[in-house]
Amino acid sequence: MTQQEFDRLSESIRLRLQALAGRFIAKTGIADEAQDIAQEALITLWKLDSQGYPIRDAEALAVKITKNLAVARYRRRKENVLPVGSI
Repeated sequence: MTQQEFDRLSESIRLRLQALAGRFIAKTGIADEAQDIAQEALITLWKLDSQGYPIRDAEALAVKITKNLAVARYRRRKENVLPVGSI
């Protein structure tokens, strides 16, 4: 994938990835993390492509990466929250 192809792809799916990440982490109350997750997903996609990873459907892979990152971030947040009775 060339830089121009990646730029076109990222422009066309960035908002979709942000919305997807936002839905996954909405319960954490930190909606502004959705933009960070989408950006991280696109960076990961670019790295995979530049390392020669065979990508058949870049958009589908970006969605999968976004879901995985959002779930991982949600789980980290959940682990860092103390129960109310323990304070």
